Amino acid sequence: MGIKEPIFLGNRPGIPKVSYPLAVMKDSKNAEAARKFAAYLASPEARAIFTKYGFLPAP
Repeated sequence: MGIKEPIFLGNRPGIPKVSYPLAVMKDSKNAEAARKFAAYLASPEARAIFTKYGFLPAP
């Protein structure tokens, strides 16, 4: 579970593409919360927020 594609900030000349990978660590003490957070970040609601602030889905 988690984000299947990276999210990039900026799509303009001179602005480097930066990705923010996300992973749920198998030995996490809060694995369920981490999975829920990862699922939220991949949700349409979170994608709308990312778009509002200039983040774009991977090409």
